[in-house]
This record gives sequence, structure tokens and C-alpha cells, in this order.
Amino acid sequence: MKTDIPEKIKKEFNINIHRCMQCLSCSNGCPFIDIMDYPPHIIIRYTQLGFLDKVLFSKTPWICVGCNTCSYACPMSIDIPTFFDVIKEYIIDNNLYISEPKIFEFHQQVLNSIKKYGKTHKLEIIFNFKLKNLDFFSDIGVGLKMFLKRKIHLRPPNFDYINEIKKIFSNEYEKR
Repeated sequence: MKTDIPEKIKKEFNINIHRCMQCLSCSNGCPFIDIMDYPPHIIIRYTQLGFLDKVLFSKTPWICVGCNTCSYACPMSIDIPTFFDVIKEYIIDNNLYISEPKIFEFHQQVLNSIKKYGKTHKLEIIFNFKLKNLDFFSDIGVGLKMFLKRKIHLRPPNFDYINEIKKIFSNEYEKR
């Protein structure tokens, strides 16, 4: 499969993945490496070599939380989370298989909440996500702890600049 991912990230984001020298700093520092199918340095290497089927069907870009630990460790200053975002955007834009659909669905719920309220309403996000996946009780203990620590609120947040947020979303959707 031929894509323009390396050229796109170089042109639009000034990220040259061909600078990667496979030192493993990114993978050694990643806190989520244990649940990725390929470590970040391997995804970069596959992209360098043109093995894009492996890259596009990998779970790794979806599992990355964008903490930038990898980028801070990289001696070549490669912005790996942005590289992964470009991969995910390419997958979505081309209606390709999403290897982690629950992660994608969760992100959609977060964006819907921000679009609706200007901020996240965690209770609604959790409820909608759990409803869609019909999984109500698997992590209820964590939810109760969050509620008791006042991390989850019953009512949606108030936000003074909701109209500005809605403009951002309408502009983004017009581009696609």
C-alpha cells in the first residue's frame, strides 16, 4: 500500500521520520509500551521501509496517549505523537480498518462532549461510551472512586465561551 504519510508529515508538520536512527530512546521511555503491538521505533522503521500495511493496521498509534515522553527522549527531536496523529487521520479519512475501535469511540465521545458543553462532561462521556459498548459494570469501582473524589460531576460544566468552541467545530467539519 502506497501512501503519502512520510511526505505529508514532513511538509505539514516539519517532521522527518527518516532522521530516526533507531536508538530505541522513544520505545524505552514509553509508559504504554507493554500494551502496544509494535514499539514506536518499529512503527517509524516500518514507515521508513514502506511497510505501511503494518503501520496502518497497528494498534500502536491508537494506544499512544500523546504524553510526549518519546519525543523528549528522542535525540533527533522527532514528534512521534503528531506522527501517530497523522497515521490515525489517514486511516479515518480513507475509511480504513480502525484497529482499536473502542479507543476511537471514546475519543469521539470526548469530542462530542467538548462540542456540546465547551468542556468535558465526564459522566456523560462514560455513560455514552458504556451504553454503546454494553459494558456497564467492568470498572464501576474506578468510577465510584472518581465520583467520591469529585472528579465526576452530575451536571455538565458551565462554559462562557461555548459559541467560540462551536465555531471551531463547525470550521473543522467544513474542511473535511
